[in-house]
Amino acid sequence: MDRTGGSAGSWPRRGTARSAARWAAGAGTNRSRSHSWCAALLVAGADALQRGIPARALRALDSEATRSPTAVLVLTELHETGVPTDRALEVLREATAQRTREDRMLDIPADVRRLVREGRPPSDAADQVRRGLQRGRGNGGVGPPVPPGSDPTTDRRPRGG
Repeated sequence: MDRTGGSAGSWPRRGTARSAARWAAGAGTNRSRSHSWCAALLVAGADALQRGIPARALRALDSEATRSPTAVLVLTELHETGVPTDRALEVLREATAQRTREDRMLDIPADVRRLVREGRPPSDAADQVRRGLQRGRGNGGVGPPVPPGSDPTTDRRPRGG
């Protein structure tokens, strides 16, 4: 057990939790936000800090649109994909400038990962997705959206018949 009372590595440093709480408290000043929304933002912020997002990156999420639990999750996922923090913030700002719905924002990390699997460096993949958002293509121009439960796409013709 460490000095915080939990097992080693199971709880963020006290400074990290305080930073997340202070950051989330700034979003809680808007009376239109519910307590559950603020709690979700606090949890997302603490998780992001624990997963290596610099506190300055969270502070850079300065508008109502970018300071949301979804935006923090997308930032964290992009960071873990290898996208530099400044590029990830640019993608988020573009998504909010284009008024991308939160459910579509959740597709951004998958689009970047798909381009990385195809051989693109993470920062270039993020730039392509950002440019796609600028052109009004919510998926960053990396292919058509596929409905959940669809069969895998293929270029091959069916055999036989």
